[in-house]
Amino acid sequence: MMILKKFRIVVLLISFHAGFITSAHSQGKETKLVSSRAVFNTIENQVDSIMKMAIQKEAFPGAQLMVLLEGEKIFHKTYGFHTYDSLRLVEPNALYDLASVTKIAGPLLALMKLYEEGKIDLDVPFSNYWKSWKTKKDKKNISFRELLAHQSGMQAYIVFLNEAVKKGKFKRRFLRTKSQNRFSKQAYDRIYVKDRFNRKMYRKIKRSPLNPEKKYLYSGLASL
Repeated sequence: MMILKKFRIVVLLISFHAGFITSAHSQGKETKLVSSRAVFNTIENQVDSIMKMAIQKEAFPGAQLMVLLEGEKIFHKTYGFHTYDSLRLVEPNALYDLASVTKIAGPLLALMKLYEEGKIDLDVPFSNYWKSWKTKKDKKNISFRELLAHQSGMQAYIVFLNEAVKKGKFKRRFLRTKSQNRFSKQAYDRIYVKDRFNRKMYRKIKRSPLNPEKKYLYSGLASL
């Protein structure tokens, strides 16, 4: 937790001083520019120190940090390895499995923007926006807020993999090893999903049982 706190503070400092550098440069204040760059270098050293400490304490085997300011990349650096066996260095083009962070990095940002623009209401039924739930008595009154707070009564998850795999083999009805007509969506290397597979997922979610007691239960179904 202490590592994370230090990390957040340093990211904020990077953004602040990068903004100061830009401002100073635009106004021709060379003395302040040099001074601010020196401070920026000091902050970079602090970032390096925090990252190295986190790797030593095995908070993670490796990472990369990118900071954007007004759409401009002002800091980007990689640290450590992909795994603790130190075989593969983290590179700028590394791909990451975001797992449940996807909910925050993807749809939540879009929802926040829509909310700020007054285009969605968190306390009206979600079925106002997702019409197929209008016909489901148990789901038609679930609100956006309940879904986002994991208090809608939705079950934790549905194993969609079971729909596409049987006895360790792909069901050709849903998966193919190369792109074909109606199988254009690539999920992984040599795995292509039927274009309409998402409709089957939506039906499964729509028909899934609902807990009438709306207590907290982490569920990713609403993000699908």
